[in-house]
Amino acid sequence: PDKTKPEGRSSRKAPAVAGSGRSNADRPKMSNMFEMFEPSTLPTATSTFPVSTATNDTMSSGAEVPKATTVNPTAKGDSPARSAKDEEPTTNQTAPFTSAARPPATATTAKSVSMGEPSTAVPTTVPSHRLRACNRHPRNPQGRYVLYWMIANRRRRYNFALQHAVELARELSLPLVILEALRCGYRWASDRLHAFALQGLGDNACSFANCGVLYYPWVERAPNEGSGLLEALAVDAALVVTDDTPTFFLPRMVASAAARLNVALVAVDSVGLLPLSASPSPFPTAFAFRRHLQRLLPAHLLAFPKPDPLAGLALPPPPSLPAAVQARWPMAAPELLVATPAALVALPIDHSVQVVPTPGGETAARRRLASFLSDQLTSYHEDRNQVDKDATSGLSPYLHF
Repeated sequence: PDKTKPEGRSSRKAPAVAGSGRSNADRPKMSNMFEMFEPSTLPTATSTFPVSTATNDTMSSGAEVPKATTVNPTAKGDSPARSAKDEEPTTNQTAPFTSAARPPATATTAKSVSMGEPSTAVPTTVPSHRLRACNRHPRNPQGRYVLYWMIANRRRRYNFALQHAVELARELSLPLVILEALRCGYRWASDRLHAFALQGLGDNACSFANCGVLYYPWVERAPNEGSGLLEALAVDAALVVTDDTPTFFLPRMVASAAARLNVALVAVDSVGLLPLSASPSPFPTAFAFRRHLQRLLPAHLLAFPKPDPLAGLALPPPPSLPAAVQARWPMAAPELLVATPAALVALPIDHSVQVVPTPGGETAARRRLASFLSDQLTSYHEDRNQVDKDATSGLSPYLHF
């Protein structure tokens, strides 16, 4: 390296262009398919307390956030660049360089993943970099079932977390219990969001019926009514599997549960094509992230989750839960899972934000995806920034719930 240059700055000699008198900046290579997704407008997210939010959410997931590289801001909140002020010192640092271990060529080779201690290792086809032990408790050898606490990957298909839970149950010759709960105390809880999420629960109730597992949908009807439900179900569980996700209040909720449970809790990353562990540091710009993504993503495309982890499943019959658990936390009624107006009005949520026609659930999501691929994808690269055209995928709510 050239030690005569100021620290934090980088330079590159551009190749001479005969007769042009100028040089072109290097541009990362990408396929035409990826190029159509290049955004021209960058999304932003704000928080009332951004520093504490990042620290709390990330520390809950087991990592600490280094100080992010900052650049000259082009805007402050919604203000244009003319009135923007620097909130942090400017810097010429380049984007952080990260590297990740190359994942296995396929997801069919079983790996041995420790569940608290070596003697509890079981084979799994889920890539090891998608698994995270949330506490140091071992598996419960007296457990009657494997418990999958579904909190983010609310779907049956292409779900690494469900796939891992199924493989654990099969290896331990135990039934599988799936708990999907909806609380009423989350921020912005309203008829609109609740109806969308409830329709997803109803979809899953139909999808998991008669497939050899016990699906337990539960809906909170009063603030803090759900306290103790997970612990009560975990008492008889060999171990608990949940979803690993970095958004909303979920990282703090998982960290809190890990401290309270007396059995192993394993979080499984099925958020996206690129594992969360492949991006350990924040990126100062969208360009820096795209460069990172284009370098690492191809190898991870070789390790896909199973289309249906429950296909051909042969597990012991689902157990009956203790009567005390069913009495205190009864399974959601059918009318609640279709989000009827009468069912919604009885819940302690904001009723001024009304339900919209967009239905929730995996079935509606797959229908919307099929429509986008067949009717809009080919013109997406040209129409995506035209506000008068319906060119977006419409999948955002389904990615959230």
